[in-house]
Amino acid sequence: AVTVTQGKLEGLGLSSLDFETGSSQYIDTTNDAVLDSIGTGDWTMSVWLTRETAGVSQTIAGKVLAGWGGSMGFQFGLLSTNKVRVDMQTRLLDSTATITTTDKWYHIVVSKNSSVFKIWIDGVLDASGASSSPASLTMAGASPMMIGKYGEATTEYYDGKMRDVRMYDYSLSDDQVASLYSGSYNVTPLNWWKLDEGHTTA
Repeated sequence: AVTVTQGKLEGLGLSSLDFETGSSQYIDTTNDAVLDSIGTGDWTMSVWLTRETAGVSQTIAGKVLAGWGGSMGFQFGLLSTNKVRVDMQTRLLDSTATITTTDKWYHIVVSKNSSVFKIWIDGVLDASGASSSPASLTMAGASPMMIGKYGEATTEYYDGKMRDVRMYDYSLSDDQVASLYSGSYNVTPLNWWKLDEGHTTA
């Protein structure tokens, strides 16, 4: 069993980036090859976030073309049902829990572990599986990763605050995710968008 302690960001006024969906705000990492080194391997992405609007589809991060381009790309976001979804070329997993409370900090982690996806919410495994195996799908492709919108498509802009977006080039274990949530997992990720240079608007 995994023991989860209170996340270090919960209730604290730490700096973050505030995305406003009505203004079409997002972060463009600009580098098409930003996740190419992962290829078809395992990976984990984590983020601290709040919501300002529930009940609408919003993208946390995505690396896709305007449409799905071959076998490349991924999307990580929230559905209109308020569930978390991780998706690679329509091979997907949804959370069982919902993220509905606005202005509350949540820690959300998604991973690809060989043939399955996993979703953790606030340090606890919520869902594991996939509609179809993503094992052969790759992160490599001619598209930059976007934070706060659905890749290069002009849709599903995020509405809320984000900070500490991390990408690891391996699948974290339950214990490692619990440690990440509590602030004691100090392994440097492959990519790290801290978004902590001061509370500002994207």
